[in-house]
Parts: sequence; structure tokens; C-alpha cells
Amino acid sequence: MNLVVEPPLANAVIVIVEDQLMSARLLELILRQAGFSRVSILTDARELADRCGQLQPDLLLLDLHLPSGNGLDVLAEVRAGRFGCRPAVIVLTADGAPDTERRARQGGAADFLTKPYDRHEIVARVCQVLKIRVLERQRAGSPESPSASDDRADVQMEAVRRLGQVAEYRDDATGLHIVRMSEMSAYLALAMGMSAAEADVVRRASPLHDIGKITIPDRVLLKAGELQPEELALIRNHTTAGARILAGSRSPVMQTAAAIALTHHERWDGNGYPNGLRGEDIPLVSRICAVCDVFDVLTTPRPHRPAWSVEEALAEIVAQRGRYFDPTVVDRFHDVLPQILEIRQRVTDDAAAPLPRGS
Repeated sequence: MNLVVEPPLANAVIVIVEDQLMSARLLELILRQAGFSRVSILTDARELADRCGQLQPDLLLLDLHLPSGNGLDVLAEVRAGRFGCRPAVIVLTADGAPDTERRARQGGAADFLTKPYDRHEIVARVCQVLKIRVLERQRAGSPESPSASDDRADVQMEAVRRLGQVAEYRDDATGLHIVRMSEMSAYLALAMGMSAAEADVVRRASPLHDIGKITIPDRVLLKAGELQPEELALIRNHTTAGARILAGSRSPVMQTAAAIALTHHERWDGNGYPNGLRGEDIPLVSRICAVCDVFDVLTTPRPHRPAWSVEEALAEIVAQRGRYFDPTVVDRFHDVLPQILEIRQRVTDDAAAPLPRGS
């Protein structure tokens, strides 16, 4: 099978940081044959600052074992932005030990490739990482997306988020949960193999997952004590209520939002609600959103409990792998946890002030 890359991915700037020239040339050849046109080689990592300044790469393919320095140290400098840019990084190594991969991913590597290379795997992994890069640039309004289209998309996204906040403000004073959850869900969707366009639909649709909460009386939604059976039924009805609110639209975003609203409380083992769906009968978008939703809820302080630590929340999600959550989604979430935490921190730091409650 020949993998052929098309714009905008084909126009990505890729720098191979590898001291073994023959190995680097092989990588370059594989990428150029796949359609990448802007690939260059750097055999000395000490020149990386100058090269990053000149090229502003989208992606580094970084060998861990460099004569001029430890690849993990270089990775840390790249992720800290010390070279004047913050490209995504795929780590290259002949050491396939799990601990090596773990340290690379914890250091911020987007992916990890073990030598000897499989050409199809290389191209597929590079494309996957670059899809995430394209989505991030679209969110930032980069020149890669036409400005008029971006403006319209931004307005639509703001409207969706604020509609979601109508429900969210009732039990989350900041409303930031839906922003964090939607950004995490889009990233995880890419990690699960969705296209950039599909992940963007997830990002736009997921803020409405709890829109059905507007039908729940405050006395039930905000109750601190144990819920009575009839109150629990009202809580659970927010899934079907949300789906009804969003039903009937011809918009792919709203259709996806309706599916998420209906099924984000279904469980992998079939014991969820409202319809007791099991396994892959649950839409993938809902399986993705469920993990991100629970992770952010657990790690966010609430009036009735303190925030869980990241380690505690991750342990709980892993414990529910195959019960509440799709095992594959949990595994991919674990793989990209450093990037998920970056998203969480960025949204917390950079979010705009919330709407006044009286607006």
C-alpha cells in the first residue's frame, strides 16, 4: 500500500535530527516519496537553535542518542520553547524498552518510533502528529486557514460554548470544564485516528454534552446529599433531554452533539444509561468524551470535594478500563497524557473571564 500525503500536511516543515547520515537520508527518502516536500537533515543538535529560527519547523524527528547531547535534554529544551519555536517531536531510537518510551512521552514527545523503521508506520505516525499540529494552528488562527473562514468558525464555536455554559454554570462557577473537556476530546480523537476535520467536529460538538441539565430542577442538580430514586431518574434524563434539544439539525456538529449528549453516560460493559449500550455500539465520539469528561471533573475542585491529583484520577480511569471506559481509548489517553495536561494548563491560564451570571 502506497501512502500519498496531500496538502496541508505535505507542506509541513520537517527536520530530522540524526547524527547517522545514512539513517537520516533513509528517513528523508521515505518522507519525500510519501509526498512531504519540505524535509531537511540536521546531524548536529547544537545547530538546532539556528535551524529552528530559520525554518520554524512543524515537526522534529529526534534521535535520542546524539554525540552532541542527550536527546531527552534536547526534547526538554524544544518543549520549553528555547529554540524560538515549539514543533511537535517524534523520538527515534533503537532502544524499544518501555521505560525509554515512557520517559520520552513524559518529556513531551508526541510519538515514539523504534529502529529499524517500517516505512508505512513512519508515514502514518508522521501524518497523525501533523494532523494534531494542523488542528492546533486552526485553533490559533494561523495563516494555514483562511481568515474569513476562521472568523466564522470562531463565532460559531463561541456560540456553542456559551450555549453549553447555560447548563454548566449551574454547577460549575467558572464554566471552564466544557472548554477543557472539548479541547482534550479533540486531541484524543486525533490520537484515536480521526482526521483533523473529524476531531474539529468533536471539539465543537462536545461542549453541549450536558445541555440536557437545563431541564433538571436546581433542588436536584445542586443537592449535596444522597439522591432519592426519583431524583436520580431526573438526573439520568438529562441525556435524552439533551438529545431532544439538539435533534433535527442538518449540521454535522449538531448531529454529533446530539449523539454525545445521548450516549456519554453509556458504559463499555453495558451497565450505563439511558439505553444500556455496550462496547462499540456506543459511538466512538462518546467513548472519547466520557474519558476526558471524567478526568477533568475528578481533577477540578467542586463545592462538595477537593480536586483529585492527576495520579489519582488516572488510576481511577485505568481501574475502570473495560468497565466504564473503552480500553483502547483509555490506553491512548494514557499515551498522550502529557499533552492532555498541557491543554488543561493552557485553558486554565488563558481562558477569558466567564459570562456574568445575570447576563
